[in-house]
Amino acid sequence: MKASHTVHKQQISLTQKNILAGRNLATLPDIPDIRDRYYEPALIPLKAEMAPRPGAAILDQGTDGACTGFGLAAVINALLAEQGIARQVSPWMLYEMARCHDEWPGESYVGSSPRGALRGWANNGVCPADLWGQPGGILTPECAKAARDVTIGAYYRLRPELVDFHAALNECGVLYVSAAVHQGWEKPKRLLHDGHKAKLMTIIPSSQLAGYHAFAVVGYNDKGFWVQNSWGPGWGDDGVSLWLYEDWAANIQDAWVVRLALATPQMFGIVPGRSGRKRNGFLGGRNPRPAPTTPAISFISMMATSVHGSPIGATRTMRTTLPE
Repeated sequence: MKASHTVHKQQISLTQKNILAGRNLATLPDIPDIRDRYYEPALIPLKAEMAPRPGAAILDQGTDGACTGFGLAAVINALLAEQGIARQVSPWMLYEMARCHDEWPGESYVGSSPRGALRGWANNGVCPADLWGQPGGILTPECAKAARDVTIGAYYRLRPELVDFHAALNECGVLYVSAAVHQGWEKPKRLLHDGHKAKLMTIIPSSQLAGYHAFAVVGYNDKGFWVQNSWGPGWGDDGVSLWLYEDWAANIQDAWVVRLALATPQMFGIVPGRSGRKRNGFLGGRNPRPAPTTPAISFISMMATSVHGSPIGATRTMRTTLPE
């Protein structure tokens, strides 16, 4: 486990190796965690293809290594649009909270991991983009209170199985993905694929790896997945390009499928069974038989805590006290 942390720290160093066309590629692989819940496909019919949703706002992270926040913001924006809510969330809040909740101590580094971004969202919610629209900054009481309206619901890690990706897209319409990216990502090109009448903007496969990047997957066809990037509308076809299945299979890293929670800001941070009142029953916080403490259970608990350095739901860095 210690060796894994060393490798990841090297990957977030700002070096020529993780720069592509001036873009800082600073997404880190998720370290394995026994607490991850894996997505199981529903037995629903799959569409032959899913086109990207028209009119999506294309974000631009500039030269900052904040793609974990920007990729997740694109996912959340898509889920809000599905509900008819024309709101853009703050990618900068998601990125800064990711660095407060990821696997690495301190914040004097560039980048984060997809799990860090999801944990940051789970612990803080996310505020509208107009409340936190610049790099850096702090979690103000105004941002913290507004963030309670957009919180994470169910979320699951995806196995690198093509059928699971297709099923998850049919259920939710968008995925949060990270992958190794290469020179072909710099300037996608229009290609005429077999069975298609029009040329499609396509990421050309390359063996020249540049680093790791996080983004949204917003659809698919018979050739690959549609990527919605955060490099501005000038990338690809208005910010979207086709990622061929062969390229996906060679370079996929981490992927998550998420749903929004219902807006219940009055319940933010409240956990059942922690009110101080003693209750019986399975959910009452009083177990008639204490759980056995075996070496196996102790080891699992130790590993679960050591992965993140803090229990699930806890934060390593407190930026502010949330308003009541």
